[in-house]
Amino acid sequence: MALIDILNQVNCGSSNVNGTSIDYCKFDLNRVTTLALIQRRYAFQDGDIETLAGVQELQQLGKAIILQGVRSQADNTAEDNIKTYDGSGEKSVISKYPYEWTFTFENGLAWHTAVQFVNSNKQYDLVMWDDKNTCFVSTSKNGGVYGLSTIMVNVNKYMSGAGTDSSTNSITIQADRSQFDNYIRGIVSENLDYTADLDLDGYKDIEITLTAPADAATSVNFTVKTTLDNHLVAISGLAETDFLFTVDGGTVAISALAEGVTAGSYTATVPALSTGEVLTLQTFASVLNSTIINVDDVLFKSNVATTIVTA
Repeated sequence: MALIDILNQVNCGSSNVNGTSIDYCKFDLNRVTTLALIQRRYAFQDGDIETLAGVQELQQLGKAIILQGVRSQADNTAEDNIKTYDGSGEKSVISKYPYEWTFTFENGLAWHTAVQFVNSNKQYDLVMWDDKNTCFVSTSKNGGVYGLSTIMVNVNKYMSGAGTDSSTNSITIQADRSQFDNYIRGIVSENLDYTADLDLDGYKDIEITLTAPADAATSVNFTVKTTLDNHLVAISGLAETDFLFTVDGGTVAISALAEGVTAGSYTATVPALSTGEVLTLQTFASVLNSTIINVDDVLFKSNVATTIVTA
């Protein structure tokens, strides 16, 4: 089914008549659990947002940033600016301010540092998932499906824990008022093939360490690890197609990849190497031309590991 056909149109009708009957029309934004910042004015295609594969591909292409783990939200939206005329007492609305929410997380100091790059003004669109796993997007006059246009996105100061209080992170987002009021739409959980707060996440940083091979070697040894709760965790189950290997800046195919006895250790079979050649290795999804790889629905991105072939 096409994406446009599964949007909850709120007005309960298929025509352009905006019926105001409350029958069958109850549809609300509940407690938000997950956010996505989307490339500005990116028009969602069928499968982009209603499937896990689609969302993760947007992440790999750099078109979506998942912010997972919203603990609470506060509505900071200012009241409408209303002028009252002396004498008559009549009122008129001068302006309606943008929607503004502060979302609170408990994702730690490293996460706080990692998300600083999202600070922006009119750079992203916003998609939200609530605790009923409803996905909220917007439509436009041309019939396209988009995220809500943001104005300010600001990562607030890190709040360290004290006593029984946990450390918290928070992000304040302003969204276009008119767009929300007129074009907000929802995709209910039944039309999604994933559960946002369980299945969506940002990519995981992993570290590749290369062992310098000797002259004429036809294999390269390396380890792949990530840090979880301050512990190094080996990454298993990777394939040769998950990597980009270069020799002196030129791409060289890995013909085979074998996992070692020690978890997270690998041996790559490559063409014969020569003393002094500079080798690099990093994660790479060639089909998408992306440095973020997808392994069993988990996203990873590595450093660019470098070494030199010894004599």
